[in-house]
Amino acid sequence: MSGGKTLIDTIEITYKGKDSLLPVYIDVFDNSLGRKWLAALNELIENNYHLEKNYCFFGFANGPRNGPFLLDQINSSIKAINDANIGYTIDDHFTMENSLVPGEIIPDYMYPIDARPSKLPGEIEHDHFNNLHRYFEDLQGVSGSMSEYFNRADPTTRWHIRQLNLLCHEFESWVLSNRKTQTAPEWVRPSQLMCWLHAPRFVLTEEDYELFGIDTMNRPLGGVYVGVNKAVGKHHWEVFVDEAS
Repeated sequence: MSGGKTLIDTIEITYKGKDSLLPVYIDVFDNSLGRKWLAALNELIENNYHLEKNYCFFGFANGPRNGPFLLDQINSSIKAINDANIGYTIDDHFTMENSLVPGEIIPDYMYPIDARPSKLPGEIEHDHFNNLHRYFEDLQGVSGSMSEYFNRADPTTRWHIRQLNLLCHEFESWVLSNRKTQTAPEWVRPSQLMCWLHAPRFVLTEEDYELFGIDTMNRPLGGVYVGVNKAVGKHHWEVFVDEAS
C-alpha cells in the first residue's frame, strides 16, 4: 500500500544527461485509469510506437527551448510547409512582439478585481496561436480522416505539419512558466509530455471521470496525468479560461 492506495506496478525511466544517468520511478495505482494507462503504455512499448522525442520536456522558463527558439522553429516549419507545394500556404510569421501581450508584467493580485484587464501583459496572444492551431487542423485533418494536404505531403512535410501542433502547445507552456517566474514562482509547473505517434485511444467511463479532481489543474511535481482532451488540444480549464476572457 502507498498513501492508502494499492500499487499495481512501478515503472522506471532512465534519463540520460551529458555525463550521467538519472533513474525516475512512476508508481501506478490500482484504479480504472491506472489500469487503462498501464495497458496502453505496455502496448505502445511492445509495438515500438514512435515517440515524438523533441516534445518531451516543456514549461522550463530558463531552458534552451525558450520563447524565441520555439518561434524560430514554428517559422521554420511554416516555411517548409509553404515550400512543399501541397496546395496550402500559411501567410503568417511569429515574433515575440505578436505572440505575447505587451506591457509590464506584474503579479495578478496587484490588479483591482473590478479593473483586471482581459489580457494580462506577458500572457500569450490566444487569437494568434488559435490561428496557428487552425493551420495544423486544416493541414492534418482529424483522426480517421486525414486532409488532402496531409495525404499528398511527403514524410518530412508531415513532420513539419505535426510540429505546428507540438510547438504551439510547447510555446504556450513556456509562456505560462515564463510569466509565473516573475509573478508567482511557486506556481511554475514544468512537465514532461510523452506523445506517441498514432497511439490508440481508449474510451473513458463514468468511473474514470470520478478520478479527476483539483490536482488535474494544480498539478504537483511528480504526478502523472492522462491527456484526455487531445481532440481540442487544451484541457477543460484552459478552454473555460479562454472563452471567459
